[in-house]
Amino acid sequence: MDWQQILRPCKDNLEIGENKWTDSLRTSPSYSHVLNMDIKKVGEFSKISIQSRTAEGHEKTIGGDVWRVFVDGPSSIAPFVSDLENGVYEATFLVMEPGFYKAKIYLESTLCDGMKDPPRNIFKQGIKKDGTEKKYMKGNVWQPIRGNGASFKVENNSRTDKREIQKKLNRWKDSCGANYKCDLLWNGFGRWVNKTWKPFIEDLEIPGSAEQEVYGKECIRQNSGKLLIYGDEFSKNFYDSNATIPLLNEVFQSVALLDNGIATRKDNFPKELSIKSELKKLKDITRLPEMDEKSVLLLNYGLPYLDRLSFNSYRKMTDIVARTLDRYKGQVVWRTTSSLKKPSSDVFKSFETFQRTKLFNAYILSKMCAEGYPAVDVFDMTQAIPNQTGDAAGFEYSIVKPISRVLKHYFETRSIKRCAREKVFKKVKVADLLSETESESGSGSGNEETSSRDQAMQKNQTS
Repeated sequence: MDWQQILRPCKDNLEIGENKWTDSLRTSPSYSHVLNMDIKKVGEFSKISIQSRTAEGHEKTIGGDVWRVFVDGPSSIAPFVSDLENGVYEATFLVMEPGFYKAKIYLESTLCDGMKDPPRNIFKQGIKKDGTEKKYMKGNVWQPIRGNGASFKVENNSRTDKREIQKKLNRWKDSCGANYKCDLLWNGFGRWVNKTWKPFIEDLEIPGSAEQEVYGKECIRQNSGKLLIYGDEFSKNFYDSNATIPLLNEVFQSVALLDNGIATRKDNFPKELSIKSELKKLKDITRLPEMDEKSVLLLNYGLPYLDRLSFNSYRKMTDIVARTLDRYKGQVVWRTTSSLKKPSSDVFKSFETFQRTKLFNAYILSKMCAEGYPAVDVFDMTQAIPNQTGDAAGFEYSIVKPISRVLKHYFETRSIKRCAREKVFKKVKVADLLSETESESGSGSGNEETSSRDQAMQKNQTS
């Protein structure tokens, strides 16, 4: 959530087409190399240091590069890469499964190209195929480092066991810092093992059955209220998947996707985005008759906004969004924007870079947490998915199931907004929520699953 730290190396270098550094200082991935590896045992943080060099082989002494690191082996992890602003970058990661690993390292952008704001008239004037479009695509280098990366082995940790490691992780889970009020349904940190997401922190503290005794049944959702899903392409994927069935059958009376053209990139989504118009849409949603105190808005302002807004404009818009939501009768859950592994080759999506997504996510997440809104963070888990492509629709179905579980447990036991203001929560610990056995969803026949889906759709249409 420290958006200022993410922005710092490029804070005075965000103007598209201009750069305070000369092209001779552009990083060459062919000359850059792994500087050092400090590989620890299971349950301890490891580091890989990267030295950026120019095409002439000179060591760089400035920051502004975006190095993407993917660690694959018995598990798949996306390390956190820090820009030390001296030409060196540190990739920090935590391995929980011993074995042999490969760190694949790519240069996505250099000289702050990956942080540049889009020009205001990019959609109005269009982009001529005369070579001028190249200045918008400088942020998409995507070339492997010399040697393609590094291989290493992570030994098992005989000095401790998994329970002690878990205790250590649990001590860190609320360490957002004194400046932030965190109500994360989960923090999105973990790894992929055999196509299954395993969070580092296996226990989530959420309201339990004792809450009903505190509030009374009239304060708990039981097949009542409306869940409205609003946001980017992931919102549509989440709504279209079977993940909404348990939410509909057991928690809400109806689930709806508000499609304003963003989710499917339809032509009716405005190319030139008006902040005033977007804020009016949100106001209209919160004033709908069915959006009462039992309703929930699962909200996101994701990738299409990166194409159209500067970072300062996004800040201004989301600041007003946070104030608008405070007057909403129901509850709001913020969802962060997912991370694409590889930048798009579409020039009109060239500003949907990893670094801009990371920056925008950090700012709005810190804002929502400061305002007391709960959040679901999917950024880290989406960039760690193994063997993914640059197509969001292709891999995001992999994460809707664990997110659905978290939301279901949260919504079915969390009191409505009015009750939450009147009384104090009692919390119980729910262990290993995300590692529930697959038999729950796979025990029935295909016909039973289809029937459940049909019932859910019929109920939704009736509502």
